[in-house]
Amino acid sequence: MISNLLMLFLAFSCITGNALSLYSYSPLKYGGINTDLWNLSSASGNVTMCVNGTLRANVNLTSISEKDPNDVVAGYPEIGYGRNLEDESWGPEEYLYFPLELNKFVSFNYSASISYRLNVPKNLPNDFSFDFWVENRPSPGHSPGPGDLEVMIWLYHTPSLYPAGDPYLTLTLPVTVNGVTENVEWTIYNGTGGANTRILTFESDEPVDSGTVLIDLSYFFEEVELLGNYSSFFLMGVELGTEFGTFNGGAHLSLYVYNYTLQNKSYGIELVTSSPVPSSSTSQPVTASTSPNSFYIAELALVVIIFTLIVIAVYGRRRR
Repeated sequence: MISNLLMLFLAFSCITGNALSLYSYSPLKYGGINTDLWNLSSASGNVTMCVNGTLRANVNLTSISEKDPNDVVAGYPEIGYGRNLEDESWGPEEYLYFPLELNKFVSFNYSASISYRLNVPKNLPNDFSFDFWVENRPSPGHSPGPGDLEVMIWLYHTPSLYPAGDPYLTLTLPVTVNGVTENVEWTIYNGTGGANTRILTFESDEPVDSGTVLIDLSYFFEEVELLGNYSSFFLMGVELGTEFGTFNGGAHLSLYVYNYTLQNKSYGIELVTSSPVPSSSTSQPVTASTSPNSFYIAELALVVIIFTLIVIAVYGRRRR
């Protein structure tokens, strides 16, 4: 009973990040969520992420000051699975385990299916993307170093955000959007990140801000293997989120992930599972409000109730 209550507790998670709490985190049934406001120095407002079947992320920030003004991105609210860039666990794993040698990741035919909707102003620098860290010698507590690699796959971006580095080459890879498979043109950008790491970004010429996308990740990493001696490096995990910058000193956007499945040729796990993507007519406008709405109040109340039930169950068991 206690384990069932714990799983229920993890299925209803809410976190809030701001300038005083950059890396708010919560585990999920598989993996976890993090506000990841890594480049935020100061701001008014907050970033909220709640999972109740659907993952809802809302960014409502004003008066933003960044640690590194030369970097457009202020944060990357995300859901992660496996290990992060410092070889720390994102949360529970089952069937699919990381770190994993890159050549095995490719041969196991990893893919991802995501149903989502992104509400974001076109003038706000923003993307919806996968983020992967590929490291030669991962070690808990140690960040990537020279020769290590960051790989991003941009499913969507606004016109005001550009990948790091310069265009390197263009290739065609298949992607299935809303049940239709198309050969999509991707531009690979080659850049340099912190600690002299390399950044490769795949930018789609057919960005999707709402829908269901099935993407074969193995195809992309076959190309990565061809661009360097990375076959024996370790892929740390899989991260999916939305990078955002600022416009007129603020950032306001919302992201809804309705279903998110990660799988290989043998197993699959559902990181987020709820309902199909609503039609565009049901989209909610992006607002500047920083007050929690009734949905979040109800969710927080439910979390308190579940936590109380766990305490009662544990206390009652001890009394017996």
